[in-house]
Amino acid sequence: MNGRSGSPARGRWPALALGFCLAGCTTVDVVRMTNQQFPAKRSVQEVEVLQSTPKCPHLDLAELSVDDSDAGFSTMQEKILEKGAALGADAVVFGPARKESKHEATHGPTMRPHLGPPVMAGQSGRRAAPHDVTVKSLTGLAIRYLTSTGPKC
Repeated sequence: MNGRSGSPARGRWPALALGFCLAGCTTVDVVRMTNQQFPAKRSVQEVEVLQSTPKCPHLDLAELSVDDSDAGFSTMQEKILEKGAALGADAVVFGPARKESKHEATHGPTMRPHLGPPVMAGQSGRRAAPHDVTVKSLTGLAIRYLTSTGPKC
């Protein structure tokens, strides 16, 4: 025990959760296109991957999108398929993958060796550190077929 009440690992849970999230959290943004709800699919394998909108009758469930600078496109596609499965989609129609570089400036401490310790952001001596950030994005349209002929048209 560490002198505090509770288990010794109790204070480490938030840090561990944050570490796991930073290592693998890719958030899927969802814009629902219907109020209808459907049972979730048991597996991502039940969700068909499409490159174009099918000709057979279907219902648009939601637009799904991911913007991430760290995840690979295959990880982003998997996360979108997982969200589609949770919504009960029979398929996800994927748009083209996009990659964009953005020029940003981060404000941080200014090193002043002759004046003492660095000055933190918000104080005098603040300096912008320009850098480029590559943001990858992927979108998909989760759909549900309206016919009872099965998941494929």
